[in-house]
This record gives sequence, C-alpha cells and structure tokens, in this order.
Amino acid sequence: MRNQIEYLTINEIKSLLNAIDDIRDIAIITLFINTGIFLHELTDLNIDSIDWNNKLLKIEGIRKRHIPLNEQALESLAKWSQERVDSTIACLFVTGRGKVKGLSRRAIDKKIRKYALKAGIKRRVNSL
Repeated sequence: MRNQIEYLTINEIKSLLNAIDDIRDIAIITLFINTGIFLHELTDLNIDSIDWNNKLLKIEGIRKRHIPLNEQALESLAKWSQERVDSTIACLFVTGRGKVKGLSRRAIDKKIRKYALKAGIKRRVNSL
C-alpha cells in the first residue's frame, strides 16, 4: 500500500511563501501549490509553456494537458519572466549563477526542503 500524501495547511503554505526571498523560487513554489503539477513536469517547462492570453500552463509529455492559471500563479510567473536572464536556453526555470542551464529536479527539491525548514515546518516537505 502506498503512503498517503500529506498536504500542507493554509498556514504552512503562507509560512513557506513568506520564507522565500527569490522571485524564481516563489514562482516555482506557487506553481506547485496552485497547479498540482509534478516535479518532472515543472523541470520540463519552457518559456512557451505559458499561454499568457488564455491564462494556461501547457504540460507536454505522457499526461499532456492545459492547466488554468490563477492570478497568484500568473503574477509570480510574470515577475519571474521579467527577472529571468535573457538566454537561448528554452527552460522556464534556469540557474541564477554560473553557466545558465535548466534547474534540475534535485536542485528544486533541495530548495523546497530549505524553505520549509526556514518556514519552521517540522514535517518532511518535498516535491513529487
């Protein structure tokens, strides 16, 4: 039998978002919270995965679908899009230092755990 997923409470989500001081990381966590996408789907997102006109996130792959984006997700993505380094790399979420490349699954998972610890969330928080 699989372990049951434990979701964050509203207060934990607020604490988590308040613990983040990086625009890119706010966009990442906001997408997870508001869309329920999987970690591998997030790392596969490209700049053109966002349909700004229709407020949709286009997910490719085995579970191809379009996910509606709420105002919070759109706002965080818009802020990140303005701050994102101009590069030929198509990945939506790229590194902030050194050679520009797409963020790895491991890097994102480590960031989530770091911010959960900073927010004072006692239980294990990770991406799927």
